[in-house]
Amino acid sequence: MPLSSASAWSTDRVTCLQLARTEGIGPKTYRKLMQRFSTPREALHALPSLLQRAGRPTPPIPQVQDMEREMTLTEQMGGFLLFLGQPDYPPLLAEISDPPPVIACLGNQELLNQKIIGIVGARNASAGGLKLAALLADELAKEGLVLISGLARGIDGAVHRAALNYKATIAALAGGLDYFYPPEHKNMQKDIAEKGLLITEAPLGTAPLSQHFPRRNRLIAGLSLGCIIVEAAIKSGSLITAQLCIDYQRTIFAVPGFPLDPRSAGANALLRDGATLTENAEDVLRELASSASSLSFPPSSRPHKKQQTPPLFSSPLTRLPKTSSPLTPANPPKKNLHQPAFEAGPPLSSPASTQEPTCSSEDKRNLSLNSCQQAILSFLSTTPVSTDELIRLCQEPAHVINIALAELELAGHIELRSEGYILLQG
Repeated sequence: MPLSSASAWSTDRVTCLQLARTEGIGPKTYRKLMQRFSTPREALHALPSLLQRAGRPTPPIPQVQDMEREMTLTEQMGGFLLFLGQPDYPPLLAEISDPPPVIACLGNQELLNQKIIGIVGARNASAGGLKLAALLADELAKEGLVLISGLARGIDGAVHRAALNYKATIAALAGGLDYFYPPEHKNMQKDIAEKGLLITEAPLGTAPLSQHFPRRNRLIAGLSLGCIIVEAAIKSGSLITAQLCIDYQRTIFAVPGFPLDPRSAGANALLRDGATLTENAEDVLRELASSASSLSFPPSSRPHKKQQTPPLFSSPLTRLPKTSSPLTPANPPKKNLHQPAFEAGPPLSSPASTQEPTCSSEDKRNLSLNSCQQAILSFLSTTPVSTDELIRLCQEPAHVINIALAELELAGHIELRSEGYILLQG
């Protein structure tokens, strides 16, 4: 794109937002329009005829006043919008094949200029998985990295809590900045807005519906130098993120797990296909240090558009044919990932029926278990966990946990060891 064209596209924010919010204009189409037309107004004017020649119906163009209102409301809540082609658009995100035309942010923008590493994993994580995720986030934040995750239950929450101590976390959202999801992470989301950064592709008033989560995963993969997978089933959102990292030529790290635990199947599959085995922060830092791309971009030298550069990393996973990867079934349909249409709803709410795409869990094997017993099983794996840790995670009184543990042992679900540790019965 010529310099004058890039300048026009970076200054006419309202028209850019009109294009980005037009139904049927996804990231790839938006980028092609940037490359073809000198100004966003020219692109917007030519859009009906282009669609007509392609045999597609012309969608209604969002009104200028609606776009100005979105921008004003975002600013009033302390947020800001970043547009593809602007100097302050995240450089790593601009390098991917389908960068979002516009992203809405709330919090510390400077975090986008730092080295970012993703950590994602199971929502029904084990106690050991939660502990390791928090430990990794803590140690990596100490080393100056920013941790990005998806604010989901389980691993994501553990990552954000640990990194918040260093004001070094980014939460990628599936809904608008004015939605709190999941409801139990409302206070955490507020803390991240104050001490870290919230980021989303969705406009204000957008409910975090299931079809929006792949966009959230794209942000995690696109902003990261690499991503660590801690406990993930074969069919899970975490492996969608991993697949995107592979597509974007970013490094995949995976924490090995017990073969009989379904939460370990996804990470173990990644390891078989060449992911970097990760047991501690040193494994991550060593891999990042081996790549020149782990250097952050100074603000004055950040690229303004996609560059034809060598891959960021040389992970074996980036060279695997897709047909040989176990991730392919979990990869979302391309048309869903690139379509920009969001479903809006009333702001500042937490829809109870909203759920991220998930996989079945073997914890449902015994429906006669009470809620406390099911919660205990969800945190257990073949890694021993202390009773005190289970009390903290389940948020139940000690006597309730002890009764539930005794019943689970009698039923043959768990093994109680003399030193006070519990693990799943193999």
